[in-house]
Amino acid sequence: MTSSQPALLAASNTSAAGDDVIHRGLWIYYNLLCAPSLPPPPTNAASVAATLTGESTRKQAAYRSGDPGVPGSGCGAGCHSRFDPFGLVTMSYDSIGRYRTTDPSTTPPNGPIDDTATVPEGVLLGTDTPTKVKGADDVAQLFIKSRQVSDCAAGTLATYMLEHSPEVEGSCDLQSVKDSFQASGSFAQLFASILTSPAFATRDIQ
Repeated sequence: MTSSQPALLAASNTSAAGDDVIHRGLWIYYNLLCAPSLPPPPTNAASVAATLTGESTRKQAAYRSGDPGVPGSGCGAGCHSRFDPFGLVTMSYDSIGRYRTTDPSTTPPNGPIDDTATVPEGVLLGTDTPTKVKGADDVAQLFIKSRQVSDCAAGTLATYMLEHSPEVEGSCDLQSVKDSFQASGSFAQLFASILTSPAFATRDIQ
């Protein structure tokens, strides 16, 4: 899975001192799902985060997602439950992307890694029930089957290669590229589809 590559794990982990499931999850949410923008965190987010200092990564995530088993939980639950699961499945990798089998945030330290999570219904388009996953491989299998993910990849690459967003223009050429990629699953074919599309041939050269 792309998001288990060490360079991306390190780049999306903003805290060198420990796990950052929030930003890892956000990276996947926005860059692999092209999901809609989320509202900003509540004004008390910083003070809530401070009260959780010293708690395990899992307990902090449970608090943010509104887990009924965690007293007082629910800060930003409507948002965090949508992307935190994608960060939690990367728990087997430390802040710079090295594989590990123990979790330094547990009490006592270095308990077993728990990289399970539940992706809420609707986060992946077309899903109407929560989906339990374990580790990055499980999420990769979900993504392989998802038209949302293949369309996101095709749109992102097309925007990069064309230097503008054909998505905004409602380009028929882009839809053809997306359909081709979804059918083939081949990145080589995706590049070829974009390079041979009328949108690429007629793009403005700056």
